[in-house]
Amino acid sequence: SLERARVSLDVRDPAASQLEIELTVRAETDLSEIELFWVDAVEVKSASLEDGKVEFTSRKIPGAAAKAWTFRLPSSLSSGASAALSLSADLRGSAGSSIRVGEDGGHLLPGAGWFPAADPWSDALVAHSTQIQLPEGMTGIACGVRTSTDGPWTATNPARPFAAWGRFYHDEVGEGDSRTGIYRRPERQGDVPQLARIERVIEALEVALGEPCGSGQWTFVDVGHGILDGGQRTVFWDEALFTQGAGAEEGVSLEVRDLAGAIASSFWTECLRFRGELAAWLSRAIALYLGDVACLASYPDYNDDMELLVIGSRRSEFLA
Repeated sequence: SLERARVSLDVRDPAASQLEIELTVRAETDLSEIELFWVDAVEVKSASLEDGKVEFTSRKIPGAAAKAWTFRLPSSLSSGASAALSLSADLRGSAGSSIRVGEDGGHLLPGAGWFPAADPWSDALVAHSTQIQLPEGMTGIACGVRTSTDGPWTATNPARPFAAWGRFYHDEVGEGDSRTGIYRRPERQGDVPQLARIERVIEALEVALGEPCGSGQWTFVDVGHGILDGGQRTVFWDEALFTQGAGAEEGVSLEVRDLAGAIASSFWTECLRFRGELAAWLSRAIALYLGDVACLASYPDYNDDMELLVIGSRRSEFLA
């Protein structure tokens, strides 16, 4: 099992981004090798333990954009013992995906497969810290809290790692204990779109499920590129999706539905987990269902037409 990790990202050169992870692995049985799973955007270059380099191989997983990496230990790891495996990898990404590295910034979203998993079906939930080396003028954010300007973000409780960076400015909106942190692009000014509805979605989920996983205030990061995702009280979104003209009300309503699903990840995907081949699908599906329900509850003028729009569109997507 994966116990904890230290993550270091160097994205100063988007064409040669580097990912380094010190991963503490605990053996549940006697181990002579460790198998980890990554998406194809990650290419491991070196691995080592305290006593020297570790040999490794990889194989493609049929039907998936992922690989299994096998690390052969120089000596067996006894059941119950732990070892710190240091890994260095190249990181690639593309616009519009959950893993993006570009000239204007990038993001590594929770559950996107950029962080290693112990099996091919579920996301790793680990206590971890994240340090990001950024291009000049960019601002970054990662899972957890940061206690100093130059220090790492630290998640002391198990969580899905994530990171995002860009030419953001940071602000807070709202009042009192319900203030929300926002990372916006310089061209975004004025009121945050759909803020009142976002607050109602969060309130509906808190009434039904209690406090979300994570700590501190909610944070919304405008990563653009049509992204709607989230975890640990952090939501990655494309603010432009919610600033369309008056003639696009139906489209905006569906975007609010998907935004509610991203918010619901902090109440479900981060808190409870399934095991087995359907683990990721079930976690995502239930979060989306909870988001649909919370979205409907967020409309004070709730009516049958809205239910048909929100729930009916899911059926159309499923059948597509």
